[in-house]
Amino acid sequence: MPKLQKIYPLGDYNTNQIKLFTRDLESEGINADIVYIQRPDGHQNPSEYIFSIPLDKVQFIVPDAFAGIFGMDLAKNLTLAQLGVIGIKGDLYLKTAVKIALNKSTDPRAEELKNYINSSPVWQI
Repeated sequence: MPKLQKIYPLGDYNTNQIKLFTRDLESEGINADIVYIQRPDGHQNPSEYIFSIPLDKVQFIVPDAFAGIFGMDLAKNLTLAQLGVIGIKGDLYLKTAVKIALNKSTDPRAEELKNYINSSPVWQI
């Protein structure tokens, strides 16, 4: 896989457009993981895929992945380890997007993550 850098233009597209883009890549035999790592909301199973994002790459998620209802669902599936890395290495936009998505979530599974980001020094924005 080429060296990963955040591709902010991926934020210019909605989830359905990302899904179409990755489908086209895969139909050409191109590995779409570089897109999925940055826009896990475009994956066929985003809630499961987010678990597979390596800790050294989780800070490259484009903040737009956490927008709207799908973003809240995605955020609650982050692990505490992933949140720790985002808190330390993630940029302000990513941290803000995750924090908003988790704080808007009413899912009881998000409570532990909310408590973590609201009390962790690396998450104070």
